[in-house]
Amino acid sequence: MTTPPSGRHLVERAMEAMQGATIADPRPPAGSRAIEGAGATATATVERPDPPPAATEATPAPPPAPPAAKPEPISIEMLQKAGFVVPGGAAARSRVTEELNVVQHQIRRTVQATEPAEGRIQRLVLVTSARPGEGKTFCSLNIAARLAIGSAEQVILVDGDSKQHHSITHLLERDTVPGLRALAQNPMQRPDTLLQPTAVERLNFLSYGPAAPGHSGLPSGAMLAQAIARLASAMPNRIIVMDAPPCLYTSEPTALASVAGQVVLVVRAESTQRDEVEGALDMVESCPNLQLLLNRTRIVPTNTFGAYDYYGYYSG
Repeated sequence: MTTPPSGRHLVERAMEAMQGATIADPRPPAGSRAIEGAGATATATVERPDPPPAATEATPAPPPAPPAAKPEPISIEMLQKAGFVVPGGAAARSRVTEELNVVQHQIRRTVQATEPAEGRIQRLVLVTSARPGEGKTFCSLNIAARLAIGSAEQVILVDGDSKQHHSITHLLERDTVPGLRALAQNPMQRPDTLLQPTAVERLNFLSYGPAAPGHSGLPSGAMLAQAIARLASAMPNRIIVMDAPPCLYTSEPTALASVAGQVVLVVRAESTQRDEVEGALDMVESCPNLQLLLNRTRIVPTNTFGAYDYYGYYSG
């Protein structure tokens, strides 16, 4: 995965790969009485003591509220069900694991090289595609996990796709858990209270989730961008990997790209058309760092780390 200088160059390289076999008030005076003297009358103030307080029974203080139970981490088994490729074991040196390591290193270098800019979230990695079914959810999950595993940095995986079927929220069975949607609709919501731990050390998950109480409908792209900005401000020094909707099916990626530090556009080899790649790149061109991730390539054994079928993963 590379960062070419222009969208056209990105398309050329992608199409070449796709044709081949190859991320207080005072008290008033109590009262007065007259004192008569010779030839004069004076007024003296007489202070009356406060009455004793009425006897009352002592009210016991309410017991302290028990601390909120911490959510159980999302298990490795559940992550695997969603498509997480666990490092080690028989797949330790497979093509998929090696390619994911290459991708996460490239993304990390881009995060470090991106200059801070007003209105831009330097550590936001937006993962999207031209259309559904190209593997962006699989890539988002595994990129986030590899970034957390590969260093001491904290990583937040955010589901920004409102679709139900095959979304990372649905795959991890967190449909009823409040997340990004509630954060976008309620500006008073604390972002850190919505994060869910996972069995992968240093990796947390923010679901898309149901609407905030009193709200309905879906938040706009601008609302999502503001919510992510609040998350980044509340949780600094985290890398945020966001699984965004497909570019050609919704306007959210355009709004999100305008605040992202980098965009990773997943392209499915031998499937995504050239005009679709070009259209998707046009939608996210406001981001200074655009990268293509070619998915599901087929390459000859002499050019592989070991596996023939690239990811062997399907998403609808």
